[in-house]
Amino acid sequence: MKRLPEPPYYLENAHYEIWPSEQIIHRIHLTEFDATQFNPGEGTSTRFAPFQNDNGVSVPTLYGGSTLQAALHETIFHDQPDGSIKKTVPIQHLFERTHSTIYAEVDLRLVSLRNPNLGQWSISTNQLINTNSSAYPHTVQWAQAVYRSFKDAHGMIWTSNQCDPDSSMVIFGDRIQSQQLTAKSSRYGNDEGLKEDTRAEGKRRGITLIF
Repeated sequence: MKRLPEPPYYLENAHYEIWPSEQIIHRIHLTEFDATQFNPGEGTSTRFAPFQNDNGVSVPTLYGGSTLQAALHETIFHDQPDGSIKKTVPIQHLFERTHSTIYAEVDLRLVSLRNPNLGQWSISTNQLINTNSSAYPHTVQWAQAVYRSFKDAHGMIWTSNQCDPDSSMVIFGDRIQSQQLTAKSSRYGNDEGLKEDTRAEGKRRGITLIF
């Protein structure tokens, strides 16, 4: 696969998708964070965070998915190698997290990171999305370039690498405030219903939750 190039300082011709106000977003997040709380730009690296604005200030971010299934595969099951014969995840990973459903009070303008839209920047989802954590130092540069180039973007949206055709998204915390997000429901990781949902979704991918 062709290596992901560095982005230009400014990108042009973004394709936007509108995530309607009050449409549900699913989150699997560390319980230490509230349902609508943005990560301030700390912790381990992810595909599109953390990064800084042009003043050197970390941009807060919030990840979500269009379905619970996408949220689970992009968090609890994210680091499972598909080529492994026996795949397991400690249930403690779930116990440390919460499933929240939230919605925005405004329509969200999200830059699309799907094919064929990425073709206008001479890259593809295979280079930007369908990669492992070793590519994160490169993929986060594209998030920074999108943020810098499109001042009216609330975030970005793409097809989940782990659970297509569902969507994943990241929202920029200085383009929309926590007060513009509303929490609808939350289930802690020890909730029996969430445990069953997680076990069932893991089974689809050959992953077993273990104590």
